[in-house]
Amino acid sequence: MKRRLFFVYKLLIIFLFSTLFIYAEEPSAKEEKMVNRRVLILDFVNAQKNANFTYLEVSIPDAFLEPLDKTKSFELLKRNVWQKMVKAKQFDQQDAYDEDVALEAAKKAEADVVVIGSFVVMGPEMQMLSKAIEVSSERVMVSRQKKTAIDSNMFTAISELANEMSDEMKEALPPLQQKVLVQERVKYIDTGKITYGGMIWRNALIPGWGHNYAMQKRGWIYLGLWAASAGPLVIFHTIIPIKKKLMRAKK
Repeated sequence: MKRRLFFVYKLLIIFLFSTLFIYAEEPSAKEEKMVNRRVLILDFVNAQKNANFTYLEVSIPDAFLEPLDKTKSFELLKRNVWQKMVKAKQFDQQDAYDEDVALEAAKKAEADVVVIGSFVVMGPEMQMLSKAIEVSSERVMVSRQKKTAIDSNMFTAISELANEMSDEMKEALPPLQQKVLVQERVKYIDTGKITYGGMIWRNALIPGWGHNYAMQKRGWIYLGLWAASAGPLVIFHTIIPIKKKLMRAKK
């Protein structure tokens, strides 16, 4: 009986120190860590369905990846997320420039921002349009267009469009405080209604659980540390005594 009480006492001490460690690591409200927004980039719409320029549906949005990554302000979702949705017939590629369709796709992908675009080939020229939409407010935050001749300068114009959009997105869609971003995502992500309070009580029960609930990868680190400290005690005070009892019973 005394051993069991001592075992429970040790677990409580470990739990207390693990929880205090996590909250000591958590920044205060004023210094709370800023979290980058998730960005989903849809394939661009070939407005005239010109077969000679089908490749631009993918290559134009692909040009956004590097400049957006360089801003260090966004978490870029994989480009094939939208393509998988189209293959699964959840959406039609020709509707990718429709804001309502783009927002629905972004919500399914659990994105905070969705980038859409289209291009029109008019004789020797091409007109490109692009928008960045904030999912929580459903507002177009950045919009750019660029015209280019269809020649060797076309790819330079595509890069310029991507760079200009990236720079403006960095200003218009900065990282948010963790608490604010969780509250924003609750509005459109079906995750069992994530709340800041839900994160707190889960962390109080099992250190790291609250972070996983709020879709933060570091939760696994906290869970691992807690399990690593409590695990040996569980083995020493439960599994080993049970084995000893079984050995005695066999004798």
